Amino acid sequence: MIREYFKMKKNEYRLKSMLYGAINSLLDEKDGIIALIQKLGEAPADEHADNSTEA
Repeated sequence: MIREYFKMKKNEYRLKSMLYGAINSLLDEKDGIIALIQKLGEAPADEHADNSTEA
C-alpha cells in the first residue's frame, strides 16, 4: 500500500513538472507567439481589402 502511494506521488510530481515546464516554455516564447497571432490577424484583413478593390 505504501509502495503504491509513492508510485502515485512520483507520477504526480512528474506530471506537475511537465505541466510547469510547458507553462515556462510558453512564457519564454510569449513574444514570438504574440507576433504570430498578430500576423495571422492581419493577413485575412489584407486579403479582404485586396479582393474588394478587384471587384
